[in-house]
Amino acid sequence: MHDGKRLLHALDSLWAKYQKRLTDCHHRPTEEAVHKLRISTRRLLALIELLKTLSPHPSLQKLRKNLKTQLDAFDELRDTQVMLLEITAKQDSLPDLLPFFRQLQLNEQWLLAQTPARLQAIDQPKIHARFKKSHAHLSQTLGKAHLKPRILTVIDETYQAVMARYQA
Repeated sequence: MHDGKRLLHALDSLWAKYQKRLTDCHHRPTEEAVHKLRISTRRLLALIELLKTLSPHPSLQKLRKNLKTQLDAFDELRDTQVMLLEITAKQDSLPDLLPFFRQLQLNEQWLLAQTPARLQAIDQPKIHARFKKSHAHLSQTLGKAHLKPRILTVIDETYQAVMARYQA
């Protein structure tokens, strides 16, 4: 199997998992479901970033932007849940955190109550159409390509950019 086909297969796999997690979240918008959706979205975004460097196309950038906006919609909920986990572990040694803990619990409940509306706001047909357009472009440009030299070049360029930022 060519490198390009492997990347397309990975994209298909991550897309399928993302769609499953989104459906699960629509049916039961629990803490775990939202967390798994965020993980799936981040993994899909990471692959899209790689694909954008190998085969830039406006549809990939638009798809990335839609997914990132969706991910950002759940940032406050996830931050609240992480803080709750941290404070729960330290409650016995730091009892002064109890009022803050209660406020976080109320905030989490309020954010969870908003989750169905946030999920409804996700324009699934638009995201799906952008995915199909991106996939068609990638199939055409990467489908039979051997990408190892291009991937190594991207890694080198990324490393050089990181080092330049670090030096600055």
